[in-house]
Amino acid sequence: MKIIKKYLGKGTLHYNGKTHKINFNIQQSMNGQIIGKAKVISDKFALFLIPKAQVFINGKTNDGFKFCDHEIWITHLKSNIPSIYGYIEFKMHDLNLVKDSPVKEKILLRFYIVNLRFTGILFNEKLASSSKRDRTQIKIDMRNVKIIQVDGYNEILKKLEITKGQSVTSFLEFEYDKKKIISAIKLVNNLCFLMSFATGCRVNWVTYRVISDGSVVFAHHTENLAYRYRYIGFPVIPGSMPGTLNFEHFLTKSYKYYKQWQSRLKINQVIEYQLLAKQETVSDVAVLFASVAMESLKYQYKKWKKLPNKNPKTKRKWSFEEVLCDCFQYFGMRRKKFHFIRLRNQVIHSGRLKGSFRISFLPHYLRLLNIIDRLILKMLKYRGLYIDVRTQKEITFRN
Repeated sequence: MKIIKKYLGKGTLHYNGKTHKINFNIQQSMNGQIIGKAKVISDKFALFLIPKAQVFINGKTNDGFKFCDHEIWITHLKSNIPSIYGYIEFKMHDLNLVKDSPVKEKILLRFYIVNLRFTGILFNEKLASSSKRDRTQIKIDMRNVKIIQVDGYNEILKKLEITKGQSVTSFLEFEYDKKKIISAIKLVNNLCFLMSFATGCRVNWVTYRVISDGSVVFAHHTENLAYRYRYIGFPVIPGSMPGTLNFEHFLTKSYKYYKQWQSRLKINQVIEYQLLAKQETVSDVAVLFASVAMESLKYQYKKWKKLPNKNPKTKRKWSFEEVLCDCFQYFGMRRKKFHFIRLRNQVIHSGRLKGSFRISFLPHYLRLLNIIDRLILKMLKYRGLYIDVRTQKEITFRN
């Protein structure tokens, strides 16, 4: 498998107050997984590892990066008795590397993105006249964000379409202040959820690099829940690929509204479960995920609006349907009877679909997905074409 980055170097391994010198080889593959190998120098290597013990490594790479106190999980152990050498294989969830170099106030950030299908255009060129469509540029939060294909993109995409797996396909690049990297990460997280909603497939970042004066001074690698998502989905926005005007229009116009409702209702949770529902092949589990998406919305809306414990109209505790009705009315969606609630109740309360619902659940389930799509589009104040998940046809959405 192709890799994003490999690091070779020397360091130390620590566990239970003991220390051993190591020579390491750590790499992050294109699917986000961080794995490593190390040659351990120890006269009692065969006895040094206790199952489930916390093991940490420090080190310096051959190209000048340093890292310290990173926890590892041993996956394979080999001791060469009576040799003083042993070998381990391990995995990591995160890896932070820093180089002792001066950093300017303005830095360049590069985030590597998984599962984003891409047909970009060259800067300052019209789509119709572009012969090389490997990049595009959008304006988000007053910043010019470039989206660029990685090398070997076509081969990666072909493999993804066969394996339904996950791989880095592109990277985002933009300038930022060095003291505001956390804000930059939030920007990319928001953008990834927007792109995920539009494409119907979970888009995420697995590593970012800080570049100052043309050289990398810091790198952060993470698995970022890389294995929960498959490269399939039902797109909401037609032509949901960078380089298409509809997609870029959606991102640039919707971003500020996404930030607003993310802070109020945490709509990333709704999108997360919506995507899991769309990609699930087991009917009971798919309905459960979609129902949890609505449960999350109900909970956050009730909390944000500070609804009283009892409904003033009925003098009883708010029901699931009553909170949703209030929510839909607030966003200007027509109040219809929520037929999907019977479907939701059966899965939530019994754990599975039963009887006639098991046979005829699909129309109710697709209606539920469509309701969630339309509600999010309402929040984002979107106007334009969207794809109705029930018919897979493009429909004009008027907000």
